[in-house]
Amino acid sequence: MNVRRLSQSERRRLIIQRGAFMSAPSRRPEIRRRRTRKEKIKKLQKRLAAAGSGSDRTRIESKLDRLGRTSPGQPLAKA
Repeated sequence: MNVRRLSQSERRRLIIQRGAFMSAPSRRPEIRRRRTRKEKIKKLQKRLAAAGSGSDRTRIESKLDRLGRTSPGQPLAKA
C-alpha cells in the first residue's frame, strides 16, 4: 500500500476543491449569523419560561419550532 503525505499546498488545494475552505470576509457574516441566531433563541427561551398565558406560550413555541427546523439535534422548546 503506497501512502504518502500531502504537502501543504496539496492539502490546501484539496480543501478548496471540496468547498470546506472559507476566507475571512465570507466567514465573518456566517459567524455573525450564528451568534445572532443563538441570541434570538436564548431570548425566546427566556420569554417562554416567563410567559403566563397560553396564547403567548403557543406563539413563542411556534417561533422556537420554526427556528428548530433548521437546527439538528435537541429541540429548542421542550415538548
